[in-house]
Amino acid sequence: MWQNFTQSARKAILAAREEARQMRSSQVDTEHLLLVLVREDDDVKAMLDGIGVNVEDVFMTLKSRQSKPSSEPTDEPRLSPRLKRALALAADEARKTISHCIGTIHLFLGLLQDKEWTIAPLLADACKRARQEVGGSGLGYWFLQQARQEAMKYTVPETIEGSGEAQAVVERIARVTREIGVSFSLMTRKALVRAADKALMANSDAIEFEHLVEAVNELEIASRMETMQEELEPLREAIDELERNFRQDKQD
Repeated sequence: MWQNFTQSARKAILAAREEARQMRSSQVDTEHLLLVLVREDDDVKAMLDGIGVNVEDVFMTLKSRQSKPSSEPTDEPRLSPRLKRALALAADEARKTISHCIGTIHLFLGLLQDKEWTIAPLLADACKRARQEVGGSGLGYWFLQQARQEAMKYTVPETIEGSGEAQAVVERIARVTREIGVSFSLMTRKALVRAADKALMANSDAIEFEHLVEAVNELEIASRMETMQEELEPLREAIDELERNFRQDKQD
């Protein structure tokens, strides 16, 4: 399963293990991973900011909740059952968002659904919008829905065809545009990934305008073909029905 995580997600999990080791904890738990994500991951911090959560407040609350390191030596910390369940939920979230790998955003979505150690109240304390819009009993669901909506801005769907290198190029571009409050639509991402692949195949050091034009034209043709297939489907069904009736008449 480890190979299904993005490099950023792997680093976050390893950093969480280091947090647990420094605290001399025998297990890497959900709070260790959450602390790392809100401290170090730009996508998670941007997503929380988009929802209206004060990330600094969340981080300070997490730090204040940490217990003092144990004086007793411990073995290498292992993933707790609770964190394992959160990672499994993160994998489910990646599948739901049609993403090719489990990223840090999916890790956060998995943590958000942990039934034993809910982070919704902690987030609510740092989110005026949540306190205004939602009652206490609905906080978990509200944050999950808001986070899923924000997650679409930071995850690359698997339906985008293209090399891993091209997808990485587009993700870097998307990261820059997010800093000024602009996100790409799914179709724009598809076009950019195709254009980046064309630039790579041409050994070009830039995505030229003609690469983008070719990519857009190809996507338009593919979209039209898809529409034609949908329009032809009722006709195929009618022909199949006629054929079945014809065979039935012959048998009678």
